[in-house]
Amino acid sequence: ESQGQGDPLNIAFVGSERDVLVALVRAGWDFTETINATSVGHMVSAFAFGGADRTSPVSPLYVDGRPQDFAMQHARTDIAQRSHLRLWLTPLQVEGQAVWIGQISRDIGVKVTTLSKTLTTHVIDPQVDHARFRLLETLLRSGNVARWGYVGGVGTASRDQPRANLTKDPYFTDGQRLVLFISRTPRDMGKAEFIPWSESEPKG
Repeated sequence: ESQGQGDPLNIAFVGSERDVLVALVRAGWDFTETINATSVGHMVSAFAFGGADRTSPVSPLYVDGRPQDFAMQHARTDIAQRSHLRLWLTPLQVEGQAVWIGQISRDIGVKVTTLSKTLTTHVIDPQVDHARFRLLETLLRSGNVARWGYVGGVGTASRDQPRANLTKDPYFTDGQRLVLFISRTPRDMGKAEFIPWSESEPKG
């Protein structure tokens, strides 16, 4: 894993690429652009004049030397505030299904930085666990979760001793990783099975 240079890997999906993408789209997620000069111009314009850009770009992050396989966002009315996630396909399988490792966080602003090639970046909400909880909530409500639970992840980072991502934004976390088994057929959220891997269920 690559933890020191980006936001924490705090989510995992079990399911085919089709099923994972369909679940996310049904829950209101949109595909994003990869950052380049044109996309940065669109992002800056949306930020300057207000309104949501449903394909606002994200910069590539790397796990084991590989950029994300795809990135998605949950747009808000303001470009400076959105949730975004990145997913990487792993060589692992569970019950014959592909395993995806990922990162989710919520943007709360835009800043200028020399640590990015485009000189701009989004500022993340330091409480990254909140975005993870919201993802679970939206996927449960859209009926695409068969089973879910939490496993150990990146380790705890407290409010008093936060970690920082590549662009020096601090974040804190309980260190857990949310694992979602995607259901191919929609089901009532009350029928999604909770797997008690961890001794206690994290709070949003």
